[in-house]
Amino acid sequence: MESYNINEMLIKFLPVLILTFFGILVLVFITGGIVYIYHDIKKKEIPLKLIGTGLITGSICLCLIFFLAGIALLGSFYDKINLYNNGIKSEGVIKSFILVEKKRSGSLMGFDTYYQPVVNYKIDNEEISFENFKSYWINTYYVGDTVKIIYDKNNPTHAMIDDKELQELMKNNLLFGLVIVFGCFAPIIFAIVRIYMIKNKRIRNIAKNS
Repeated sequence: MESYNINEMLIKFLPVLILTFFGILVLVFITGGIVYIYHDIKKKEIPLKLIGTGLITGSICLCLIFFLAGIALLGSFYDKINLYNNGIKSEGVIKSFILVEKKRSGSLMGFDTYYQPVVNYKIDNEEISFENFKSYWINTYYVGDTVKIIYDKNNPTHAMIDDKELQELMKNNLLFGLVIVFGCFAPIIFAIVRIYMIKNKRIRNIAKNS
């Protein structure tokens, strides 16, 4: 069975991560610049200490939210790729489906129905059943279909269907997880640079007026 090398996948996604990080950084700078210009036009002399506290606190909160989301995706990726590389390959039969409703992309009210397969397989004549973590469209699989599976020998109910969609999902989990984790540092960098710029501007204004 083909295995995945995490280092090779990281190298493959590195250019995307770098571009995403700088893209987020530029976006944060533009947004912060607009806010600062607005206050400057309104002639609101906000205390530097208050600005610094607000920027740093807000940045840390944003970073924590994105960091935890990224870690969750990376944890999901690690669990799946560990099972994929070290699990035992076998075959199972789809016995039923669990209906799962997911919000339709671009719609406020619409939902699409997906079908999460329940798969049965045997180990030494003992029947094991598991719910596949991924759900599919109705015409992807049918009850009675034989599917390739991978299971954990130490925990037979920890298993998954082995197909092309699984491989794509693992790659997406890795990519989005890394993008979110690396991108979450952009707000902190912005906050530090913005405080430095505001401080220097006020020092120049004081020197100019004195």
